[in-house]
Parts: sequence; structure tokens; C-alpha cells
Amino acid sequence: MSALEGKRILLGITGGIAAYKTPDLVRALVREGAEVQVVLTESAQRFVSPLALEVVSGRGVGTSLWATREHDDNREISHTEWGREADAIVVAPTTAHALARTALGLAGDLLDNILLASTCPVLLVPSMNELMYDNPIVQGHMKSLEATSRFSLLEPDTGHLACNIVGKGRMPDPNVIVSALADLFGPGSLEGKKVVITAGPTREPLDPARFLSNPSSGKMGFALATEAVKRGATVTLIHGPVTLAVPNGAHCVPVERAEEMKHAVVTALQDAHILVMAAAVADWSPVETASRKEEKQGETKTVLFKRTPDILSDTKDIGNALRVGFAAQTHDLEIQAKRKLEEKGLDLIVGNPIGGPEAGFATDTNEGMVLTRGGALHRIPRMSKSEFACQVMDQIENALPGGAS
Repeated sequence: MSALEGKRILLGITGGIAAYKTPDLVRALVREGAEVQVVLTESAQRFVSPLALEVVSGRGVGTSLWATREHDDNREISHTEWGREADAIVVAPTTAHALARTALGLAGDLLDNILLASTCPVLLVPSMNELMYDNPIVQGHMKSLEATSRFSLLEPDTGHLACNIVGKGRMPDPNVIVSALADLFGPGSLEGKKVVITAGPTREPLDPARFLSNPSSGKMGFALATEAVKRGATVTLIHGPVTLAVPNGAHCVPVERAEEMKHAVVTALQDAHILVMAAAVADWSPVETASRKEEKQGETKTVLFKRTPDILSDTKDIGNALRVGFAAQTHDLEIQAKRKLEEKGLDLIVGNPIGGPEAGFATDTNEGMVLTRGGALHRIPRMSKSEFACQVMDQIENALPGGAS
């Protein structure tokens, strides 16, 4: 279960260009089970509309210090009640101006007042021009806030900024902010667990210019790694050739061939608690790999292939990890998944259909089922791969000795 499940999160948005990303942050928080109340400063409304945030949060958006609300037949002032009700506050983006106001305890708008009239933990997410971020005055405000126990600051990313330079000051991706916010509530449900996850395709070279592979993008495995990190696990992500950003907090081991992936898995598995094989490992590899690019000759060509390692079967007796496989099938999904579960001696297997436009390889959504060694079956309807990963991790936690912690 997510550390944010049922938590009341107040999201304050200040007037930086990164404010346009905040609907995605609200969606990410809602996916984690949080109840999100959004407050917009006047400047922030130049970058993102209250209506957009109301739609994704399912709640009215606070914009005015002078607004009241009806509660138990009384009118209440939002700035005191919202601050008192929140389990945590996150301010993203936090501009240099907002940092200064918060550090000095000013109370000029709704968000200022909420911060002053609350006692819950606050996560500030600075986002601004690199020179502004490095300014000694701004740094001084951040140090002042960090010295106050209830304030935490999330370091900005380095990348392309709105001022057309590359530098430090970008607001981190929503999943990074969600993970940092979850940390405010203490250990996650997988705290202390070591999780090994494989992702993406492998490539078996025919010659320096050609290889045998498959359409796997690695999105499912990367989503699982992100979810495991959120839950406090120490994650080793072993992946084939992909074009995805490394999940924040995961230790990544890039590989290319199936043999390389097996070696990396065996090494990481020695003291792991959970192994999730989400990679699409090539089943066949050429017996011989040419050292030079072969030119086209004739109308046909015969290539002799050999089986690649069956990594799940070969690691059956290594360590004591809970072993989870994936069965990507075009037909007879449940039958094929049960067969693989038994043949490979797995604890769980995730079956998902491939070949359609909205599930399987290289898509942003997935669907399928989780089957356990004991015969339980949990069906998962079509949803985003990040949501699918959350459901799978829930089933993995239930299967751990003692169940979910």
C-alpha cells in the first residue's frame, strides 16, 4: 500500500513556469490514494488554470485569502482550516519569491497564511533560474527553512530551463516529488527489502549491424522499479537497450544480451528479497556472430540459432527471493501463465496480452492478471503502466512472508 493512501495533501502552486506541469503532479498524487487540495497563488494562475486543477483533483481550488466555506452550517476561513486538516503540504514549484516569503513568515496571500497556520510537514520544491537558485540570499532562505524541523527541500533537477540555458533549477518529475513526499510519512511498506527488477528487451547480434530482438520498450519494468522505490525498497534495475529516463533512487545495470542479463541477475539475487522478471528476453541467439557486417548475397539465408538462458528457471535455487515472472501472450493467456508459473517454480506470475494497440509492448497502458502459486487469481483491468505496477506490487507484498507490512 502507498504511504500516501488516505493522506490529505495540500498542494501549493506558486508563479513559476513549472506550474504548467502541476496537473500531472495532482494525478500522480491521486493515483497514490491521496486526497489533494490545491491552492494557487495569483501569479501561478498565469501558468495554469484553477479549472484544470479542479478537474484533476475533484475539489474546488483555493485562490483567494478572503474566501470562506460552509461547514456544519457555519462559515469558516479556509486558510486556518485547510492548514489544520492537511497531513502534509507540498509547494511545487516554489519560486525564489515564495521561498523568501515563507522564510520571513510573511502572510500576504492564501498560501502564506496556510503555511503559517499549520503544523504539518512541508515539502518545498524550488524551481527557478540557475543564477537565482545559486544567489546567496536564496541559499540563505533555504538554509533558514531547513533549520526548521517541519520544512524539507527537494533539490531541483539539472536540464533545459525556461531562460534557454541548461542548468540547475528544473522542477523534478512528479514521481520524484511523490516519492519525496511519501518519505515524510516514515518507512515505506517495502522498507529494508532488496528488489531486483529486469526490464526491456535483449539483443542477440547477428553481426555488428544486425541483431535479433523484440518491441519491448521497458516501460513496464521501469514503472515497477519506480513503484518499488516509492515503497522504500532498495532497487536494482537490470535493463536491456531502452530510451527511458533512469528511475530516481534505483541502481541501474544496463545490459544487452541474455547472457549478460543472467549474470547481472545472479549477482544481484544473492541477498535479494524479491525478483521481478519483467524483461522480454530473446529466446534465441545466433550460434555464430559475424565480426564484420555481412553483405546481401542470394535470395535466402540460413542462420543457426541456439536457446538463450532461461533466467527464471536457472535462478530457481539461488537465494531465497520471492520470484515473479511475466507471461506476455497473444492467446490463451491464463492457460499459458499457469503453465509457466508451474514450469519455472514461481511464486507469482503476471500475465498480460500483447499484439493489441493498448496493452503490452511499447504502450503506455497495460492489463492482465496476477496468478499465485496457491491458485489465487487477481485480474487487473486496462490502466496506465504506473497504475498497473502499483497493483502488481500490492500482490507481491501480499505474497511476502507475513503478508503486506
